[in-house]
Amino acid sequence: MTRIIPKTWERYTHYKNSDKEYEIVCIAKDKETLQDLVVYRALYPVRDLGEDFAKDPVFVRTVEDFMTILSDGRERFKKV
Repeated sequence: MTRIIPKTWERYTHYKNSDKEYEIVCIAKDKETLQDLVVYRALYPVRDLGEDFAKDPVFVRTVEDFMTILSDGRERFKKV
């Protein structure tokens, strides 16, 4: 199954909790490896990583990892 690379401002949920949404900030490129990276923001407080981080929780994953189809057929991140 081919998946389309996420685009800025699209929203996704993670397979572990479909109630929590993430917004794509941008697609970036790793300077050393030239891999495409998804920069995404949690649209909820992420308090378990510290109060400062909870205010603006931004994460990064490779596009490949972000778009992974799990062994049970579910998408790691699913577009809302």
